[in-house]
Amino acid sequence: MIVYNSTLTLDGLTFQYVYGGNSSATDSRLITEADEGKGAFIFAANQSELTINNCVFRYGKRSVHGQMIYLTGSKPLRITNSRFTESGLTLSFFHREEGSNERMIFENCVFDNLSTTSASSGQNTSLFGNLTKNANIELKNSLLYNNDNFYMVHMGYVAGQNSASMAIENVLVLNNNSSRTDFISALSPLTEGTANLSIINSSFINNISPSSMISTADKTGSNKLNLTMHNNVFYGNKTSEEGSTLTEILKTGSNQVFQSTSISHNATDKSSSKLLTNNDYNTGKVDLSSSSSLTDLFGGSTDADGNFDADGADDKWFTGDDGFVPKENGVLHNVCQNDVVADINADIKGHARLQGGTVDIGAYEFGEKEATLEIKGLSSVSELILYPNPIRSA
Repeated sequence: MIVYNSTLTLDGLTFQYVYGGNSSATDSRLITEADEGKGAFIFAANQSELTINNCVFRYGKRSVHGQMIYLTGSKPLRITNSRFTESGLTLSFFHREEGSNERMIFENCVFDNLSTTSASSGQNTSLFGNLTKNANIELKNSLLYNNDNFYMVHMGYVAGQNSASMAIENVLVLNNNSSRTDFISALSPLTEGTANLSIINSSFINNISPSSMISTADKTGSNKLNLTMHNNVFYGNKTSEEGSTLTEILKTGSNQVFQSTSISHNATDKSSSKLLTNNDYNTGKVDLSSSSSLTDLFGGSTDADGNFDADGADDKWFTGDDGFVPKENGVLHNVCQNDVVADINADIKGHARLQGGTVDIGAYEFGEKEATLEIKGLSSVSELILYPNPIRSA
């Protein structure tokens, strides 16, 4: 679908079976910039304003960038209550053209069973591609589940202005495999500007990363990265650097990575993590290294085979019986300093953040059981089948 110089709202649709790349290529071939298929599902350009509600995107295959949505010269993209699933063979799923100022705003979304492909030298594969030159991404009240082989976010640097910004709030990151790189990688600007990464009220559970969950690095020049991390829980994540929930990679010389940091009230089971050991970061720390299972921390149950019931008895995400609601009177319950998350009034379920007088750590707040929203299932919306790819056949 091409959206050009238009204001468009899509509501209650399923987009599926889009093949974005060279029809002669094999699935094992490396993606290159010459491949076709930018914006295989949706390509928005020339001051278009796109809003997507209650939609499903699935069965996408092979595209160089922005398989789900590619923005160039467009106004902010807003997506709510939508699901992106069972797609792969791409360098990125959401992409904005370098040098433009688009915002991407995602709320109450599910990203599951997605996989990027092999990249040629110098390329990065990611969920959100090209966070450079004034990119602004907001991801709130959402789930990333069972995805494979990509960064959650890579804030790259370029030879020019870079004021990229990424805000992650009330997000559950569960059972993902970032086998090729760090899970979140943020680099300071190369020449101008400041990069900003904020992670608040989120839960990172049972993910795999070859280095650390969050990697920050300073390149050349005097510009820095601003990092904010409050009220997050990291548990069961497998990394090659077992002490590294957060890795700082210092540049050559005396300059430090960060222009500013605001880090407190985080929980991790990595006993040597800087979130526990660094006095600049460990205010309100919660050491989970003695916790032996998810049921020590959360209210969810296990089945006869010992499998943790992540989405609860109702088999619906973002409801009060989800497995990752903190255990009542447990180490994550009523332990955060309220003022560090004062601007966030609700949890991932949409329920009030302040239950019992003190905020809980992680994406979920202990308390109300009723659901306030429901992510649309694959069978609950009308189908709009885009095949063959309109970009390739134009």
